[in-house]
Amino acid sequence: MARGRAAWKRALDPKLYLTRAMLRLERSAPALTSAIGYHAILGPPSRFDWLSESRIPTRMTQAPYAEEFRALSIANVDAPTWHLGHPGHSAEGGVSRFGPLEPLEVRRLASLVPDVIVPGHNLLPVDAATGRLLAFYGSTEVNWGIAYPGLSRLKRVRLKGAAWAIPPVKNYFHLLVEHILPVVDMLLTERERLAGTAITVIAQRDLPLLDAIAKILKRLGIAIAFEEARPFVTYAPEQYLFCKPVAASVEHFYTYPDAVGVLREAFAGQASSSLPARVYVPRTGTRIRRLIGEPELIAQLTERDFASFTAHRGNPEEQIARFMAAREIVSVHGAALTNIVWSAPGARVVEIFPSNARKTTYLHMASLHDLAYAHVSGGSENERQDFMVDSAAVLRALGA
Repeated sequence: MARGRAAWKRALDPKLYLTRAMLRLERSAPALTSAIGYHAILGPPSRFDWLSESRIPTRMTQAPYAEEFRALSIANVDAPTWHLGHPGHSAEGGVSRFGPLEPLEVRRLASLVPDVIVPGHNLLPVDAATGRLLAFYGSTEVNWGIAYPGLSRLKRVRLKGAAWAIPPVKNYFHLLVEHILPVVDMLLTERERLAGTAITVIAQRDLPLLDAIAKILKRLGIAIAFEEARPFVTYAPEQYLFCKPVAASVEHFYTYPDAVGVLREAFAGQASSSLPARVYVPRTGTRIRRLIGEPELIAQLTERDFASFTAHRGNPEEQIARFMAAREIVSVHGAALTNIVWSAPGARVVEIFPSNARKTTYLHMASLHDLAYAHVSGGSENERQDFMVDSAAVLRALGA
């Protein structure tokens, strides 16, 4: 998170000025920016071969989650999107049948889009007719570092069937919730529509999480081919699987409990019955949002049969298995808690926040999976978002 970054550091960030300059160039000379593989303006597809949209009501404001929702609304730092109030997709596809997006509403969209190109250097899908990055709702821009030029037009590779691309996203939450699960949900729910269609994912090959999900899909009879992305290539599939969640907040993008339930059931045979039922997930491999005095909390939890488990990029299958087995989970807010989607209904989640920065990300997830949820507020975060927490408060949240 960029929260707390000094204003002078933001002002001196060269990405800010590169973004402004390139956006001016893209608006005035789109043929030039397209020739160098730069596309930063978002817009709806010029046409759809097929489009589906469903509304997912929030459960955070209902019992038994309403009290936690009110508490997490204090000192809340949920990240808003530009989607709020926007009426729909495109002139070709028509406006949303549900009308403007509401503040706590989540929508699940899936589509097949023709005439899409994917530059190999950043793997962002582009409508070949308009030169715009694909988006369902709204029209805005992305910053330099997400969109940047590359000589991807040196070679074009055409792919048979349907494909989707996964950009080089490192964050577990965004990788699973925004780039993998939306398409997996469509592959599961639209099996008949896609029967006989070759399915390809275009990605950098080092994606252990995608490999783990692909193994589960294979057990379900859905095979995915991999196309390893190369920076000087433009990929052109016959159809593009453009599937995205839409919400007023980034924290509420998750909307796939049914698909996760199917994956969990298929994975269940691989999970060990000897895994611990109580899990603490420490913050590791990061310089921000560390828990000051964490060893004391770990010692207190260890006395109550909690096992510490470190989630990292290379152990997604172990993450899935451990969260499936866990009945009580304690963690500081962080991407590792995305794994609560694999937990069985009734499992208890205790999430730890600084008192001055709270989010509803995992309350939203817990509510969709019928998990018990409680949060604990510690002290105020410092400039690195580090903070302290009272171990006794965590134990009280567990009922200990």
